[in-house]
Amino acid sequence: MQATESLTIHRPQAEVWKLVGDPAQWSRWSKTFELVETHGPLRAGTRISYKYRGRPVEATIDPFIEGQVYGVRSVEKSYIFNESISLRSEGDSTVATFTMGFKPTALWARSLAVLIWPAKKLVLGRPLQKSLKSLRAVAESE
Repeated sequence: MQATESLTIHRPQAEVWKLVGDPAQWSRWSKTFELVETHGPLRAGTRISYKYRGRPVEATIDPFIEGQVYGVRSVEKSYIFNESISLRSEGDSTVATFTMGFKPTALWARSLAVLIWPAKKLVLGRPLQKSLKSLRAVAESE
């Protein structure tokens, strides 16, 4: 199950990347992330620790392209969670695309995914929209 949302931010890509590519800045624009700690340099494969909606998560950065794409992948007991933000210049603005998805691995989680599939826009899309709007507000206020 995956959802993708995009939004134009009226700031250059390099400025938006300062908020997206630095985990310490995530809590400024995403109310679901807190206490982000990286365990090594920012690149694909680096481990990070954070709280997502108050729950501790250990994840791996994947994919990572400096200035363009930042992704996080975590493997939980019942699912694999992926989230990424990609940036692309459009004149003096930046188009930010946020993708969130999960792949259920436990039988109960697969059953739940089938039930909520019709509501994926609500379940996954709404949080993406909120985060993108908050990212735009923070980026455009600086």
